[in-house]
Amino acid sequence: MGLSGHIMNYDFPEQYNKWREVNPGVLLEVDPQKLVTRTDYAAAVKKSGKKSKQDRPCLRL
Repeated sequence: MGLSGHIMNYDFPEQYNKWREVNPGVLLEVDPQKLVTRTDYAAAVKKSGKKSKQDRPCLRL
């Protein structure tokens, strides 16, 4: 897998994206949404993480 910049981004829900109509103070109380911008890279990272968990035995104390 090659290198890439950010594969995720954050944005406010659609009803808060009209900047002239939204009180900026309200945005401090709204949780932004996580958006995947590079689905191909996100899928590769997810697959790699699952494979890593399968290849490594769990240690129990």
